[in-house]
Amino acid sequence: MVGRWLETDFIDTHYNLALEQAILYLQPHNEFSATVRFWTNPKAVILGRSQQIEEEINIAYCSENNIITGRRISGGGTVFLDSGTLNISIFLPRRLLFPRARHTRSISKYFSERIVECLEAELGINKFVIYQDTSILFNQKKISGSAGYFRSSWFLHHLTLLLQTNLSHLDQALLAGKEQYSSKRPSSFFPTANLPPLSKTKLIKRFIKQLEEEFSHAFNKYPITESEKNLARRLTNKMYSQSSWIWDKKRGLIEQEFSSS
Repeated sequence: MVGRWLETDFIDTHYNLALEQAILYLQPHNEFSATVRFWTNPKAVILGRSQQIEEEINIAYCSENNIITGRRISGGGTVFLDSGTLNISIFLPRRLLFPRARHTRSISKYFSERIVECLEAELGINKFVIYQDTSILFNQKKISGSAGYFRSSWFLHHLTLLLQTNLSHLDQALLAGKEQYSSKRPSSFFPTANLPPLSKTKLIKRFIKQLEEEFSHAFNKYPITESEKNLARRLTNKMYSQSSWIWDKKRGLIEQEFSSS
C-alpha cells in the first residue's frame, strides 16, 4: 500500500470540516496506508469541539465582516483561517505512529518538530520554538497551532500555518488574549505573525518527502474518492452546517448518525 496526498481549495467552510471527518471515517476502507491533505479556506473562525461560541468569538465583528463560524471534530482552541492560511491534515494508523508517539500531545509535538524541520530547511533560519507541544512560535509570535483526534485505530492530526493570513481579522475575531476573555476551555494565546515569504509548493514537497523518509512509505498524489465526497456532503448538510452542531451545548446527539459510517 502507498500513502496519498491531496490538495483541496473548496470555498465552503462547513464542507471543508466535514471532509476531514469523511476522510478519517473512510480511511480504513480505502487503498491508502495514510493520507495527507493540504487545504485552504475562506475567512472563518473554527471552534474546538467543546468550546462555547460566546466565550471565544467576537460574534458582532464576525457578522459585520462576513466571517463564517464552524466547529471541528477535534478539541483544542479556536482558530482563524483565511486564504493566506495553509492547513495540513494528516490521517495515520496508530501502528505507524508507535513508538514515535502514543497520545495526542506527544503526536502534536512529534509533528510540530517535523514542521519546524521543514521550515528551517526551507527558510534557512533557526528561530522556531515549540510551545506546549501544540503551538509553534517564530520570534516569540505564534505561526502555527495544532489539534488531534483519535477514532479507533486511526488518528487525525491537523495544524495551521500562517503564511499571508489577515492578522487584523484574526485579532479582532477572536477573544483570546483580550481583557474580557473568560473561557472554561480556553484557547492558547500568543501574539501572532505570518511566516517570512516562502514557496508553499516547495514546502509541501519537502514535507511529503520527509513523511516518506520517516514512515518508509511512498506518498503519491490522488484525488478525493467519490465515497469521501458523498459522506462529506451528508455531513455538511446534516451536521457541520447545522446550528445544533455549531451553537448547541449538546452536540453529541447530532453526531450519532455518523458514528458507524
